[in-house]
Amino acid sequence: MDLRLLIDLITIFFFLTRPQADHTYGKQHYESVPSRHRHTSNFVFKTTVLFLSANQTAVKLVYQKRILRLHFCFQKQFNTESTDQFVHIFSHRSEFEGRQNKVNQSSCIAKGIALQREIISAKLAESLLLTIQRMTHKTKINAKRFIERLNTYRSEQELKKIQRYFKSEEGAYGEGDVFIGVRMGQVFALAKEFIEMSPGEIEKLLESPVHEARAGGVSIMDFQARSRETSKSRRKELFDLYINRHDRINNWDLVDRAAPYVVGGYLFDKSRSILYTLARSKNIWERRTAIVSTYYFIRQGEVADTFKIAEILLNDKHDLIHKATGGWVREAGKKDSQKLLGFLEKNAATMPRTALRYAIEHLTAKQRKYYLDMKLKASRKK
Repeated sequence: MDLRLLIDLITIFFFLTRPQADHTYGKQHYESVPSRHRHTSNFVFKTTVLFLSANQTAVKLVYQKRILRLHFCFQKQFNTESTDQFVHIFSHRSEFEGRQNKVNQSSCIAKGIALQREIISAKLAESLLLTIQRMTHKTKINAKRFIERLNTYRSEQELKKIQRYFKSEEGAYGEGDVFIGVRMGQVFALAKEFIEMSPGEIEKLLESPVHEARAGGVSIMDFQARSRETSKSRRKELFDLYINRHDRINNWDLVDRAAPYVVGGYLFDKSRSILYTLARSKNIWERRTAIVSTYYFIRQGEVADTFKIAEILLNDKHDLIHKATGGWVREAGKKDSQKLLGFLEKNAATMPRTALRYAIEHLTAKQRKYYLDMKLKASRKK
């Protein structure tokens, strides 16, 4: 069972069992369980499966093979009358039972959800409806639809915040980047809904002049790369797309969002020579990808490439490279503190001050002072 489905199941469970809502069976079942057990994973899981497995007809609508197995496991624990109540609550049972077509069945479910709008907020109803629609019949998973949805979240207030945070004025690192004022948390949430988007459609998002659209594209790439269900061929497609369209992955947040799993995850069991090529690139974002990608290696306990690439980038002139280099060296030091200290003994006196401060952030006060004094003395000699 994949994580996305489990999240959907748990989300729907909480929509249906809110104590103030008059969802007949959901409320009764919720209140019949001792409060200390209401939030256990076992209770949440079983009750949610019941809701989505209302009967053998309904079960066909939802991730057929997986839920059929779950339904079989739990159907003995709940009687038919109770499960029928769920169907009735959502869609007028007689209307629902006569539908054999998935689209028609989901329309009935939609009607049932619409009836609940006075009980649950419109926002929750819309979210629930989208989840049901995605489970019953796929919505349009393409770049055009993503951008249409993205535009519905535009906010002038958010745009002002973003413009203070990102440097897109003339001469800045993000010169010419276009923002429409969508909160990044919302972009990530939307990307999860479009996680099944094809690489070809993702590339269309990357081609957009709108930063949030490109952020959505790299987020979809990241979610796919993290998923255990993603095939090896798709992982290669994602890696190739990232490398070939690096011209559109052109800001620090875009690199940081996707490089660890799309690039680092793909290269973990392969040659990593491309990272050393990127580290010497004239393109700042390719250089940042080189060091940021090693985060995946660090997570697996391998830190050698992080320190090697950091040495290549120590003389970089850009502040965004200094921050990334120092930050990733610091993270590598959490896995191997002796290698970090050895790296600092060798480079603290000459490395950029920003990189040094990031690298020593988690050391003791005495150690931080030692390396900063080393840097200070070297600066005075110049």
